[in-house]
Amino acid sequence: MFGHLSSSLKTVAHSATNLKTKVTAFTTLSILITGLVIALLSPAIDASCSPNGITLSGSSWLSGGGVNICNNGSSSADDYGASCVAVSGAPGDSHCPKGYVYAGEKWQCVELVNRLYLTKGWTKATWWGNGNTLVNNVPSGLVKQNNGSISYVNPGDVITLNDGGFGHAGIINSIDSNGTLHIKNQNIGSTTGSSAYIDSGSLGNGNAHYHMNGWSTYKVQAIIHAPSSGSNLVTNGGFNANASHWSTTASANMVQYPGNSNQASYEGAGYLATNSPQINGSVYQDIPLTIASGNMYCAEAELTSIGSSGGNGTLAIWLNGGNNTESSSYIFSNLSTAWTPVKTCITATTSHTKIRVQIYDNVGSSTIGIDAVDVHKSTISNGEFNVNASHWSTTMNANMVQYPGNSNQPSYEGAGYLATNSPQSDGSVYQDITPTIASGDMYCAEAEITSIGSSGASGTLAIWMPDGSHSESSSYMFSNLPTAWKPFKTCVTATTSHNKIRVQVYDNVGSPTIGIDAVDVHKSLVTNGEFNANAGHWSTTVGANMVQYPGNSNQASYEGAGYLTTNSPRINGSVYQDIPLTIISGNMYCAEAELTSIGSSGASGTLTIWLNGGNNTESSSHVFSNLPSAWTPFKTCVTATTSHTTIRVQVYDNVGSPTIGVDAVDAH
Repeated sequence: MFGHLSSSLKTVAHSATNLKTKVTAFTTLSILITGLVIALLSPAIDASCSPNGITLSGSSWLSGGGVNICNNGSSSADDYGASCVAVSGAPGDSHCPKGYVYAGEKWQCVELVNRLYLTKGWTKATWWGNGNTLVNNVPSGLVKQNNGSISYVNPGDVITLNDGGFGHAGIINSIDSNGTLHIKNQNIGSTTGSSAYIDSGSLGNGNAHYHMNGWSTYKVQAIIHAPSSGSNLVTNGGFNANASHWSTTASANMVQYPGNSNQASYEGAGYLATNSPQINGSVYQDIPLTIASGNMYCAEAELTSIGSSGGNGTLAIWLNGGNNTESSSYIFSNLSTAWTPVKTCITATTSHTKIRVQIYDNVGSSTIGIDAVDVHKSTISNGEFNVNASHWSTTMNANMVQYPGNSNQPSYEGAGYLATNSPQSDGSVYQDITPTIASGDMYCAEAEITSIGSSGASGTLAIWMPDGSHSESSSYMFSNLPTAWKPFKTCVTATTSHNKIRVQVYDNVGSPTIGIDAVDVHKSLVTNGEFNANAGHWSTTVGANMVQYPGNSNQASYEGAGYLTTNSPRINGSVYQDIPLTIISGNMYCAEAELTSIGSSGASGTLTIWLNGGNNTESSSHVFSNLPSAWTPFKTCVTATTSHTTIRVQVYDNVGSPTIGVDAVDAH
């Protein structure tokens, strides 16, 4: 009834002899094989569902974000040539020309999976396999959970089935209140729908087992999860209600406290506290993930010493589940009772299946408070410089050397850092990356930078979108750097399409050598959080005032060419941006911003992230007061406990407070 041969049998490596062998082995597929030969000779680029038309339009599923489901005709073995999806930078192959990626044969079930994932940017290359062998070739960045070990399901996830033949693959469109999965499919005749239910176990216990409704010969193999709609991989890193999803090692103690107990939380309604009576005592969270060589991940947290200063330990990120374990860490000591941001990053040199974020408290140390833990994938490689300077280049004869972390200057984190100086103007170190960027997409670059040998280094951290109809950029200009590491950030929003990002650090001529570590580039969910040109995409509540200023007006911008100002004559006056998004229980999102008090110090208010559009509203906040006239970073995170459709990032200015300056707003 359902013939689901996919692209894995259609590589050019199959000669005519091989194709004849297929015909001999599977005589009922002779029509299909003939179609393959034609496709190999003359690949077609066609998204119009010809010749049989559209069964279900893309706007009718995945909350309007699907792709067309095409009619494959009267036989499931029908085949109408190669399906090619435009992907910037794709080299092309025997099926599709340059700039396109092969999605499979029209209009088989696996073609729908590939076309959706390529169109969404969730994959960049062909996901090879039949319906029942996709599970053996899961692309980097996607997470597979085998049936019977499933802990969560999202719209957009792939469900794979085995029937003893070629199997089948479909896309989860929605999950109803009973937990039933409603699936969209291609190549199952005149309909597109099917469903599956849990017949044993549960998602909460991580052992859910699904059974298909009505498809008696098809058994669920696995769920392969679409990338999270946000980039934060941690669950419950804000500890607003409890310590769920976190575990301990070596008998470490772990307690979640409300934000007003012993220590005010950094943000939100709670924080985690830990201490350890034994060496290697820690708290940790494991995150299943398909990780490829070259992928870079960063872990961040706010830490404090509770009761008295002096807390010491380690923030570590581990890549586990491969041929070897890889890790990087930030060792902290003499923590104060104020919250302190720490960060560490690691680039995989081989494949892995799991990330662990882990915080160790040294024996005898003061209790450590933990809040706003965040793990995300960076779009660059080797921003931590633990081993070498690979992936980085120079301009204008700039010098570039990777040093071990104990040479000349301790690294900010990990086992190494990059040093650069320049004998010529515009000398720099840089890395180019090639994401597909649409108008409205915002990217942020971050780095830890220091002056080596003596204080006083100066230069610029810049992020560029250099191609397209015109180049776009934003930058942070630094000067008089101390010999301590300092964090910097800059963001840019595209106003046209691009296919390249450059992150670049310039060292001014005559400046002391600059040290660079923990470089990180990520896509934000916010649009125009840098306010370089205007206040587009932002709104106000309760009569609040909102003005975008150039960076040299009243107050220098934190970064880039502008910033936003706001004050309010009434309670609950604010500026905000709403971000439509499909959010499911367990997703965690963080909002960050640089804030300042304009005109005089003392501004007060709140940075809040809201999850709206579900059965209830969820939020977390960072309440600030007595802001200085220097820019100050703030962050707040929230984990969804139910589904939602919108994120709101909001900055409130208290009545009577000095005007607040807002810059580098980022949600992920």
